[in-house]
Amino acid sequence: MGFVLKIVIASVLVMLIGGFIFMWFYCMKIAEKQYANMFIRDSKDKWARGNSAPENAEHTVMFDTGMKWGNENASCMQEIEVTSFDGLKMKGEYFDFGFDKAAIIMAGRAETCKYCYYFADLYQKNNYNIIVVDPRAAGLSEGRYTGSGILEGKDLEEINKKLEIENAKYEAKLKDIGDNK
Repeated sequence: MGFVLKIVIASVLVMLIGGFIFMWFYCMKIAEKQYANMFIRDSKDKWARGNSAPENAEHTVMFDTGMKWGNENASCMQEIEVTSFDGLKMKGEYFDFGFDKAAIIMAGRAETCKYCYYFADLYQKNNYNIIVVDPRAAGLSEGRYTGSGILEGKDLEEINKKLEIENAKYEAKLKDIGDNK
């Protein structure tokens, strides 16, 4: 192997190893800060119920439109609480318009149930009651970590289970009332 080839191989190895060391010590610090910023709730003010991006005009219009819907339908709303699969208290709201079916609208990461109001009008117009829930670590729900959709999917399963139980109790009451006639 020639001298120049050895120098080229050695240079490439130094760059690869040096790049890896740089990435590990420098970039990992940036990644840790980003992770904490994006996935860890370190105060109740972070991801609270409210407009999470007031500097974004489009987001603000959506939030304000949704809040208008929420205010117009406040008389149909009742607070709800569901325990997540891992024991966290999940807070939300149920809008009962008297329909026989309900739509669950879940907010995205770092958003709350208030943001879901923007999407509720369509479901209400199609004869759905509305359930909105603050995801874990957002709004009034407990938790320190968001789950990037994985944990929230499990939380949604718990909400569905509770709805099935409540629906079964409701149907049992209706059956009892019908049997007594």
